[in-house]
Formats: sequence, C-alpha cells, structure tokens
Amino acid sequence: MIPKIARWVGIALFVISFFLPAVGGGGGGGWGFSDQLPGWLCALYSLMAISWSLISMPSSILALIQGHAGSQEMPHEWFKSLALSGAGLVVPMVLIYLLLCLRGQGTKLLLSRRVVASVILAGVIGAWCFLLLPNSPPDHDQLTPMIGHFLWTLGIVLILAPEIIPV
Repeated sequence: MIPKIARWVGIALFVISFFLPAVGGGGGGGWGFSDQLPGWLCALYSLMAISWSLISMPSSILALIQGHAGSQEMPHEWFKSLALSGAGLVVPMVLIYLLLCLRGQGTKLLLSRRVVASVILAGVIGAWCFLLLPNSPPDHDQLTPMIGHFLWTLGIVLILAPEIIPV
C-alpha cells in the first residue's frame, strides 16, 4: 500500500514540477531567457539537446582526436552536452516506466522496469551535473536549480522508490 501511495505522490509532484520555475539565473547572457524557465520548457530544451548532441558529436570527437580543441574546454562542454542529453531522456523514460508498471508487477517485466529505472536515474544525475558544473563560455551565466527542479527530482525518486527500495 505504501509503495502505491509513494508512486502516486511522486506522479503528482512530477506533473506539478512542469508548471513551476525549474531553473533561473539565465540573465539573458547566452541562454535566451531573462530570469526563470518553467519545467516544461526545460524538458523541451533538454529533449532538443539530444538531436543537437547527435549532430555535433562526430565533429567534437574528431576535434578531440586531432587536438584542435582547447585542453580543458572541449571535454568539459562535451560532457555537459552529454549530461543535458541524458536529462532529455528522463521524461519519456518515466512515461515508459509508468506504462511498464501498468502492465503488471510480475517478474516478467521486472528486468525491463529496472533497466528503465537505471536510465532514469542516470538522466537525473546528468541533469544535476549540467546545472552544477561551471560554464566555460564566459558569456553564459550559471543556471540555478529552482523549486520545480527539486520537485521534479523528488517526484522521480518517489515514482521509482518501490523499485529501488522493495517493501
């Protein structure tokens, strides 16, 4: 009973987080917004980052191999791009996870649910890495996580809690 309640509370927090400010501090410096970004727009931007990473990854890898990239700047930006792309996978994977939960709690789907849960957790870690690592271009202000991002993370943890901590 408690796992179901935790999951429903998690779903509610997850949905609410999309309508609250998720990040702030853009300051207009390179990010394209002035003060705060709601969660749904963060999800959209991080989803678009996946396609951008796929387009720019071959040239980034080639630059690294050829030594044309700066010593610290290129790997740092590549990692942040990869972290943001991982964050873009979280929302679709949470939906897939919830669909798997609806299909049943049997051992048949246990491995699938745990694999999807692992991908979700990796994406959440990527989102936090993206926000907390310093930016290398000086024209980009540091983004600050806000209430929406904290509720998004807490909602995901509560959704996955029955999978992570069996009762």
